[in-house]
Amino acid sequence: MNPWNLLLESLHSALIEELTARSPEPRPELGLPRSEATLMWPDPDVPELQTIEVTLGGQSGKVLLGVEPAAYSKLNCNAECLWNGILAKAENSEFPRRNLSPAFELPRRITARAIFELPKPARVIWIPVSLLPGRIYLGIAL
Repeated sequence: MNPWNLLLESLHSALIEELTARSPEPRPELGLPRSEATLMWPDPDVPELQTIEVTLGGQSGKVLLGVEPAAYSKLNCNAECLWNGILAKAENSEFPRRNLSPAFELPRRITARAIFELPKPARVIWIPVSLLPGRIYLGIAL
């Protein structure tokens, strides 16, 4: 399987685990993955994105994390806290299980306007997760 798909699966599993640990009820509702040919803002209710440069198998890409404010308040956690929780869970269980060794840079926050300043990826995959009353978007850009 493609290592980038494995990376997205690993981060997605870690995200669900982190969300469930922070807010057991209601359970997160998984949305269908959405593939796009270019980088678009995931949802108008997301005020900013965390972009995390990642290197895997000699290739570079970006992990994207967007959270609606209502979801942050439900989690009692900010973007940095959420990303750190996802990464810790992925590094402890998901990456070793899938034999992955990604290298991440520090997260960078961007607004909708700044998205056009990023290099244009060839492919973007978004996975939405509903955590009532808000939504979270996990993405990967290659």
